[in-house]
Order: sequence, then structure tokens, then C-alpha cells
Amino acid sequence: MISSHLKASNNFSAKKANFFNFAKHLIPHPEKRHKGGEDACFVNDKLLSVADGVGGWAEHGVDPGLYSKALCKHIGQIFESDDQKYR
Repeated sequence: MISSHLKASNNFSAKKANFFNFAKHLIPHPEKRHKGGEDACFVNDKLLSVADGVGGWAEHGVDPGLYSKALCKHIGQIFESDDQKYR
């Protein structure tokens, strides 16, 4: 467990707060690589959102990647517009 009394020089607040370290790496299916895959995410130090593009929609002429990527993009824009509101 990380102490809530870490120094500010470590880029953590002296206040007790929840946080997580993150990284993202999307690896699309080889057949979907040309369009960047169907899954998407938005991550920062306060929010994690993941959208799984449902491949079955492709059988109906819908690109599931467009929906999942737009969804995560808008989630990120809304959060960043007023992150204090969504704490």
C-alpha cells in the first residue's frame, strides 16, 4: 500500500487520495488492424474507461470501432471539461 503522506516531489498530493498507475496498449486482431481495431479506451490518472467494440455488428454493416472510439473520446472530453464535477 502506498502511503498517503508521499512528498509532493513524487507528483502525489500530500492529501489522502485514491489513484492508480496506468498504461494502455491496444492490440487489434490482425484482420482488423487496418482500421485500428474495434476496441477503445480513455485513461488518465483519475479515470479509466474501456469500450469493447462488438464485432457482431459488422455482420449488419456497422463498424463497431467507430462507436467504441467515439464513445471513449466523448467520455474523455466531458471529464476533462470539468474533472472536479466527476470526482
